[in-house]
Amino acid sequence: MNQRLLTVLVHDLAHGGAGVGRVVAPEGGGDGSEGEGESRICFVEGALPGERVRMAVDAEHKRWLRGHAVEILEAAPERVAAPCGLADRCGGCGWQHVDAAAQAELKRRIVAGQLRRLPIAVERVQPSPQALGYRRRARVHYRRSGETLTLGFYGQRSHEIVDCE
Repeated sequence: MNQRLLTVLVHDLAHGGAGVGRVVAPEGGGDGSEGEGESRICFVEGALPGERVRMAVDAEHKRWLRGHAVEILEAAPERVAAPCGLADRCGGCGWQHVDAAAQAELKRRIVAGQLRRLPIAVERVQPSPQALGYRRRARVHYRRSGETLTLGFYGQRSHEIVDCE
């Protein structure tokens, strides 16, 4: 199945960590092809504020589109290479593409955005001194196919098991 591709300029993050933005150009460059004049808000998994990304559309609603970044056209300065080789497929590593200091500030902004109607100040978040390996819980899933047993984590927004080897 061919997914519709759109170029999106991301300006914020949503509650779940997806980038929030608007279409700046349809795939094909604005020549009247698919996506021309698209005005719905876009939620883009794997995108950061300030980035221009190519998004594959996964779901459409009357007021919004949801998708995932398939190419980073202009990267934010906070973007780093994820230390885990499975980060782009696994559902457990959603923030590894963001440097640690920026993660703390972006998460603070998400919480502040959720509480903006309340008279509550959201203080600066203290990042963990340990960048990786600080989690206390992991949900490992398995799938048996004949004599083969596959262990791993669910992929992003799916029940497909990403084999951790």
